[in-house]
Amino acid sequence: MSTTRQIALIVLALLMLAGGLLAQGEGRVQKVTVEGTSFIDAGNVSLARNLAMEDAKRKAIEAGAGVYVKSESEIDQFGNLFENFFSRSQGFIGKMEIIKEGQRGSDYFISINADVYLDIVLENLSELDILDDHKVMLFIDEKTSGTPFSAQTLETELMNQLISNFIIVDRQQMDAVKAKNAVDQAIAGNLDAALALANQFGADTFIVGTAQAQQNTNMNETMSVGGYFGTYDALVQLKVINANTARVIFAKNFQITGTPGNSETMAASNAMIKAGQAIGKEVNIEVPKKWGAMSIDGYRYRVTVKNASFATINNITELLRGTSGFVKITGEQFNAGVVTFDLVHKQKAINVAGMIDGKAAGGQKFSVVGYTDSSLDLKVN
Repeated sequence: MSTTRQIALIVLALLMLAGGLLAQGEGRVQKVTVEGTSFIDAGNVSLARNLAMEDAKRKAIEAGAGVYVKSESEIDQFGNLFENFFSRSQGFIGKMEIIKEGQRGSDYFISINADVYLDIVLENLSELDILDDHKVMLFIDEKTSGTPFSAQTLETELMNQLISNFIIVDRQQMDAVKAKNAVDQAIAGNLDAALALANQFGADTFIVGTAQAQQNTNMNETMSVGGYFGTYDALVQLKVINANTARVIFAKNFQITGTPGNSETMAASNAMIKAGQAIGKEVNIEVPKKWGAMSIDGYRYRVTVKNASFATINNITELLRGTSGFVKITGEQFNAGVVTFDLVHKQKAINVAGMIDGKAAGGQKFSVVGYTDSSLDLKVN
C-alpha cells in the first residue's frame, strides 16, 4: 500500500470520528456491531490499528445502511461513486465503543459497537443517486377469536411503521391478489408461493404471517355503563423472507396486550394496532441487519473450509481470485484443520458457491457444504 493511500485512509478515519462527535441526536440511530481488520505491513502495528479502525467504521456504515444501497451492477457507470459517498462521511457515526482489539496472525483487528445516523446516511445516498428503492410486500392473515378480521388493522399499522424506510407494494395491488390461492399458500408457509408473489410485484422482501386476537384471560373484564371494558392479546407468527435468496431472514412469535376497549371489537383492534407498532419497530431493525445487503466494496461474508491444511489458504485464495467479481480476502486463519477468512465479492454467496463447487486448485478439490447471506461453508474432498 502506498504512503499516499495510507495517509488518505487515516485522514478519512479521522473525519469519520470527528463527524460522529459533532452529530449527536441526528435523527434515527442504527446500532451495529462490526469488526475491522488490516494487514500488519512491515511490523507497523500502529498504522495497522489505524487502518483497522477505519475499516471497522466503514463496515459500521455498511451494516447500518447497506440495504439501501443500489447493487454494484446498477452503479458501475458512476465509477468512483462509493468513494464520493465516503468523502461525505462526516456525521455518519456517533457514539462508538471498542469491544475488543489485538493482533490475530498477520492482521490487526478491532471490534466496535457504533451508532450510525441513518437519516444522514440516507440523505447522502439520495443526493448521489445510489439510494435503493427497497420494496416490501406483506400479507397478514388476521382473525379475532377464530373469525376473519376484515379491518386488516395490524397489517395497516405495520405498513405505517415501515413506509418511512421502505417502498411498500401498493395496497390495491395486494388486495387484488389476496383472493388467490397463492396468498393462502404463502401464509401457510409455502416458500415458493411467497417468492412467486414477491417476484410478480418486484418485491425485495416478503413479510407474511398470521395474527389472532383473543381475550386476555389474565385481566379482569367489567361491563361499564358504555358496555364492554377489557383487553385482548394479539398472537402473531411472522416470517420475513429475502426474495433474492429465498431465505427466511427473520422469524418470531409475538404476544402483545392491547389497551382496554369499550367493546370486544375495539379491544381486539387496539391489540392489533399495538402489535403492528411493536413488530414494525423490530422489522425496521432486523431487515437492514440481516437482508445480506451489498457493502461499499461488494458483498461481505465469512468463509469456512473444513478438512483443510495450511496450504488450503493459498489454494482457495487462488480459486476465488479466478472468479468473476472477486475483490479481496482478509483475516485468514488456520486452526485444527479449519481455514476461516472474510471474503469481499461482487457476487452474492449463492453465486460464488455455484462458481467454485467441485472445482480444484493446488491439488485440492472444494465442495460447497452450505451458504447464507453472510457465510459460505466449504470442505476439501
